Amino acid sequence: MGFYLCHAVNGIGSGISRVVFLTVRIPAKFIASTKNYTVQRGSNVTMECVAMGDRPLSLSWSFNGGSLSWQIGGRLGVPDYFTTTSGKGSRVTIQVAKREDSGFYMCNAKNLFGSDALVIRLLVLEPPDAIERLSVVEGGSRSVRLRWRKPFNGNSAIISYILQVKEKQDLWQTASRNITAPSNATEATVGGLLPSFSYDVRVFAVNAIGTSEASEIVSYTADEEVPDGPPLNALAIGAGPKSLKVTWQAPAADSQNGQIRGYYIGYKVFNSSAPYMYITKKLSYTDEDSVPIEMYEYIIQHLEKFTKYSVHVQAFNAIGAGPRSPDMGVLTLEDVPSQPPQGLQASPLSSQSLMVVWSPPPLYALHGILQGYRVIYKPVTEDEDESDEHWLETSKLTAVLYGLEKYTNYSVQVLAFTRMGLGVRSPAIFSRTQQDIPERPADIKACPAGPDSILVSWRPPLHTNGERVKYTLFIRDITNADTEQGVVELSPNQHSFLVENLKENFKYGFRVSSSTVMGEGEKTREVSSSTHDQVSAQIASFSHLVQTGWHATVALACQAVGQPLPTLTWRRGGQPIVFDDRIKMDSNGTLIIANALTTDAANYTCKAENYHGADEIVISLLVQAPPKNPVLGVSITTSSSIQVNWRSSSNGGSKIQGFYVNYKRAPEPQWRVTRLDSSHRSLFVDELLCGVPYDFRVQAFNGVGRSPFSNTITAKTNGSAPIMPAQSLILRHINSTFVVLDLSQWQHGGCALLWFSIEYQLWGDHEHWHSVRHHIPANTTLFRVDLQPESWYLVKVTAFNEAGSTECLLKFATKGYTGSTIEPLQVVHRYSEPFYQKAYIMIPLCALIVVAIVTAVAVTLFCRRRQQNFKYIADNATNLRRDLTAETSLMSDIDKHNMQIAQSKINSCIYSPDPCNTRNINTYSEAGHMPDDGILPYATFPKRQTQVKPLNCDPHSLHASVCGLTDLKDLPAPPPEMLSPLHEGGQRASVVSTVSSTHDELAMALENAPTPAHDYDPTYEASAGVSYDPCPREASDDLRDFTQSPARPNEARRATCEVAIYSPASSRDASVSSSFQSSFLQPPLSSSSSSTEKRKLPPTTQQKTLLTEIKRIKQ
Repeated sequence: MGFYLCHAVNGIGSGISRVVFLTVRIPAKFIASTKNYTVQRGSNVTMECVAMGDRPLSLSWSFNGGSLSWQIGGRLGVPDYFTTTSGKGSRVTIQVAKREDSGFYMCNAKNLFGSDALVIRLLVLEPPDAIERLSVVEGGSRSVRLRWRKPFNGNSAIISYILQVKEKQDLWQTASRNITAPSNATEATVGGLLPSFSYDVRVFAVNAIGTSEASEIVSYTADEEVPDGPPLNALAIGAGPKSLKVTWQAPAADSQNGQIRGYYIGYKVFNSSAPYMYITKKLSYTDEDSVPIEMYEYIIQHLEKFTKYSVHVQAFNAIGAGPRSPDMGVLTLEDVPSQPPQGLQASPLSSQSLMVVWSPPPLYALHGILQGYRVIYKPVTEDEDESDEHWLETSKLTAVLYGLEKYTNYSVQVLAFTRMGLGVRSPAIFSRTQQDIPERPADIKACPAGPDSILVSWRPPLHTNGERVKYTLFIRDITNADTEQGVVELSPNQHSFLVENLKENFKYGFRVSSSTVMGEGEKTREVSSSTHDQVSAQIASFSHLVQTGWHATVALACQAVGQPLPTLTWRRGGQPIVFDDRIKMDSNGTLIIANALTTDAANYTCKAENYHGADEIVISLLVQAPPKNPVLGVSITTSSSIQVNWRSSSNGGSKIQGFYVNYKRAPEPQWRVTRLDSSHRSLFVDELLCGVPYDFRVQAFNGVGRSPFSNTITAKTNGSAPIMPAQSLILRHINSTFVVLDLSQWQHGGCALLWFSIEYQLWGDHEHWHSVRHHIPANTTLFRVDLQPESWYLVKVTAFNEAGSTECLLKFATKGYTGSTIEPLQVVHRYSEPFYQKAYIMIPLCALIVVAIVTAVAVTLFCRRRQQNFKYIADNATNLRRDLTAETSLMSDIDKHNMQIAQSKINSCIYSPDPCNTRNINTYSEAGHMPDDGILPYATFPKRQTQVKPLNCDPHSLHASVCGLTDLKDLPAPPPEMLSPLHEGGQRASVVSTVSSTHDELAMALENAPTPAHDYDPTYEASAGVSYDPCPREASDDLRDFTQSPARPNEARRATCEVAIYSPASSRDASVSSSFQSSFLQPPLSSSSSSTEKRKLPPTTQQKTLLTEIKRIKQ
């Protein structure tokens, strides 16, 4: 811009020039078209734009093509404008920049000459976003591969990824470890894991600005592996003669490689070639098992005594068993020897010593370190007692027994012992010490027996010390000292001697000695006695104790002397003895008791008495009986042993020598017998079956016999049959073609499991069980059963131990090939329950039976009542017929006699209200001769014999009318001509019922009846011998008429009448017949009787009176 001179010269002239002023106009313009700004999130940023151009110049802002809001959160300030030398500028400040502030900001410049725009890009820098969709792609027991999606990088390139891993129970801050992955990775593998451990993993993204937030945590449990470390601190010690105690700790946590499910304890005899036998100890875990057990232990039972074993322990998990612990050699504890020394022999050395020799027991029966031997010996006597035992211990195989009783039989036993105690005794052998000279006789008596004799008696030595061969009696004359001493040798079984031929009133001394084959023994003390002619009563026998057996016969001797002979009496307990068949006294004064009882034990006193004095001795009788039965009880029980105790009762008067203890398994018949000495009151029985009942009984014995058995008690060793687990525990895995059973879930119930048995059947097939396998070892953990796919099954698992067996029934369905489970089958069984178990049948049937029974009872009672009624009526009808027959016979004669009285209009026909009723009501009249009371009395006259002729029942005759009438109700009213004679002179007709009168009354009335004045009409006479019955009837007809019962609807009424022959030649009869038919009788009831019109005349007053009287009489 400025003045410019334009000068033109062409050589011609001076040229020309012109001054021009140039003005330059600048449009709005930015030096650069773009500009970049970066800012960290949360910081402030100011963006500036400067435009060049002529003024006036305007500037404006826009964001991402839209207007810019200056009031967004108060963070965007109002643009600040400023002027430059070349143009104009503007500034925009954003406070606390955020991610949404990033974008393109445009600064627009405009003047009169043009416009321009500056594009400013603002980037808000921040750490990356947290990683999303972190997941496990593949895992194993030692590593896991993870995958994630790349996050927003925060407008800054991601430098790397950090994977952070820790065990689930640890803290991120203290126990995590980091693994770095490159920036372009979306997968990473985390290694260094431990099997069966649970881990948490999270990932971070890193850029230049910082690290993102942690991703979501992914948990992962590493797969299990077999343990790679043995149990720690395994130790085995002897727990008993037949058991070992093994203790150990779990393997190190980093070597368990899974949850330890249990341990295998292997053992075998040390250095033997036999395989190890294993016992499985299973572990059960619950939610409360937060603290692991520090020490495990197990006791191995049923081992050999004092035997060295090799033992180790293995841990196992769901995958398998780990390595063994180091083998441990350990001895079971010592025990007493189980067999006695062998070859026991004994021989006498002297009269008081024995030599005993033996051999040691077998080595396998020692069960420990032999400490020595014990020799047990005791004398064999009738009242032998275990308290008489003596013993001698020695480490040698010989022993000499000193200080024994002379010439005595001894029982000798020997046993070996270890540090644990005494072993088993050998069978007893018997040996007798040698003979020696005997002891002196126990006592001596000298009793004068007469003027020249003395009875000397003595008791045998307490210890003979051999076989006695003789007694020697020494006699000395004390009065004459110069007399030589006499010696008498006597039999060894003789215990008294009568010394005779002595001098009267001389004094003599006596001594006795005993001899064996070894020589003569010591003499007794000297006793003296004098001879006399008068001797007081003395007893030569001695007071002593007598022992006898139960139910034996015992004789109590009482030898007495004296002059005169003494009288003997016996008393028991101070009371005189009543002799009977069992207790007697013989001629020598000996008391004999047969079949001795315990009640006979007492002190018996024998008294001898004469005029000069008395003497007595006391003999104590002891009756020995078998002991009473002991009282037995249970003391201790374990899984393999039982201890019983007992209390002895009365010994029966003899020492208890021992006990027999019998025991057996409860269902077995054979008893096992153990003999114990008298010092024992308990027995410990081991090696019994677990969880099994046993029967025990005990019996005491003494020198007399055995007691009855005690009460039998039943004791059960501890333990029970196996305990069944839940189905969910035993069904380990179900596939389409097999099922895996976890047999380790069974509980032993206190008794070790022996084996398993498995069977199965298709569901619904109740008849066929298919055996899979029997005697499956008890240490089997998992067992596979092959089945068909898509089928329902019942599997029966039976566990066995010594206490019994338990069945577990499992119901399940195998899966299909696609893994689905089928629905249960609807099984329809052909079997149907019996009809008597169906309520809908039995209830109506029972009701019907009850109704039938009630109906039958009611019908039976009704029939029986009706039969009784019929019988009663029949009996009454029979009696009535009998009475009526007699009365009718009499009335027949009366009727014939009275018919001759009728002189008026009726001469040959008898009016009968009911011609078929045997109770005829006769009505006659004779003028001037009617009694005052109006009743015609009966008269007695000779019975006339008439001939009965059948009545001709012609429909048009009088007889037809008579035969047609069936009841009194059908009777037509009589004509006035028939009734007028009856009422002449104010008299009334006589109506007589034979039924209302007795036979005697009828006879009296017949005798008083007036005799008719006219002759009897011979027309009604019949031949002699034929009685007249106008109408034969049946009993039922008589009964009906008598009771006035109407005829039954279905009963055919008969009217058979037999009357006298009607003579049609008589005009009187004809006129009567005509008059009777026209005015008195109705037409016959039968339709065939007459063709004339049926009619009934109204009754007259006289007829009504007659009918009323008839009804009254019938009633």
